Amino acid sequence: MQVTVDREVLNELQYLVALHRKHGAANPFNTVEDLVAYVLACVADGARRPGAWERSMLESMGLVAHCGEHERYRARYGDPADPEEASPMHEAVAAPCCAATECDDAATAFFEILELLSRAVAALHSVRCAFDTPESRDASRRPREAAALQQVYRVLGKPWPANASRAAE
Repeated sequence: MQVTVDREVLNELQYLVALHRKHGAANPFNTVEDLVAYVLACVADGARRPGAWERSMLESMGLVAHCGEHERYRARYGDPADPEEASPMHEAVAAPCCAATECDDAATAFFEILELLSRAVAALHSVRCAFDTPESRDASRRPREAAALQQVYRVLGKPWPANASRAAE
């Protein structure tokens, strides 16, 4: 694969690398190629790990797909090969084996509960993506929507936008 970079962007990246060489950085790079490879690896990690710090980068750039599948943690890169792992988020969810009776296998119960929690978080991310608008955050105009969104933000551990009530003005 080859990536074409605009000349002005390349100039900026070269300058960034020169600053790293001259002054150091928390994560310095010696070449533009190494810097670009690192940034692309961060994008890939953010795509497959919703809870990772890299995900905020994708969210800021608008690169998170509007589907539950993109809200699931994946241990490996690429399209999930395991058909069970690739199952859509909107399927009916069965209760864990230990919900009504004792479970013989604690690991099975753990992974079933983890799957349920993963689906719940994915659903909350989907709700936020679908309904989070400046108008819906304005508590004076839409108190129910704003209260529901505040709960979604709280559960997801995201800060409520400081300008939420002023955003619709």
